[in-house]
Amino acid sequence: MTETKKPWPCKVTKGVIEQCWALDEVLELGGVGTRYQGAKMNTMMNMKTMEFSRDLVTLKSGKHSKKGLVMNLCPFCGGELVEGAHAELTKRRTSEDTSQLGKSQ
Repeated sequence: MTETKKPWPCKVTKGVIEQCWALDEVLELGGVGTRYQGAKMNTMMNMKTMEFSRDLVTLKSGKHSKKGLVMNLCPFCGGELVEGAHAELTKRRTSEDTSQLGKSQ
């Protein structure tokens, strides 16, 4: 039996997440409905056309156990779980740094 090697870090291709081995071990396979807790892979679809949109990794725990949180980056490898997450994070950090420079002077 041959094992397929999981990517490191996670990567997104056309909305489909290829998760690293660590995230793959953590994701819940069951958990249908709204009462599950833990990390789960969800698929978004356009309900009018029934076309695949993208995958999302959600985390439900503690005070976020009802609605859950969508993870943009993998907590294990730092790879993107949403396309463009690293670019957006870098852009936000840069704008925050420049706004902090003006306040400190």
